[in-house]
Amino acid sequence: MSLSDYSSGQKFLMLSAATAIVNAALTTFGDWNTVCELVAPSFKGTKIEDKRIQRLLGLSQLGWGVGKVAAILSGPAATTLYCKLASFSFAPVVWTAAESPDVDIALYGILWAGYIYFGHFQK
Repeated sequence: MSLSDYSSGQKFLMLSAATAIVNAALTTFGDWNTVCELVAPSFKGTKIEDKRIQRLLGLSQLGWGVGKVAAILSGPAATTLYCKLASFSFAPVVWTAAESPDVDIALYGILWAGYIYFGHFQK
């Protein structure tokens, strides 16, 4: 299958899945301070004493990315459903990011807008 065979919603979710999977790898295997700088600025200044907690956060992100890949591979209807559900579950992420002075909310806002558009409005 070529990229042109996928719907625009699937292409959006591919970008989102790639972001989640890269973030997962950085969080799972990276230095916590670097993770906070690159992936999770809202956690800047926090400390994780037990590396297993950091790995669990990273592996949770990996599961999130894998769920997106499963929706993409299941077709446009599954992608629409995923985006529809994510539009609700991602709202607290955007809210939390908006409360943090260290976070540029633009990326979160773009992702949330994509979930809303591809989940509720695109036909």
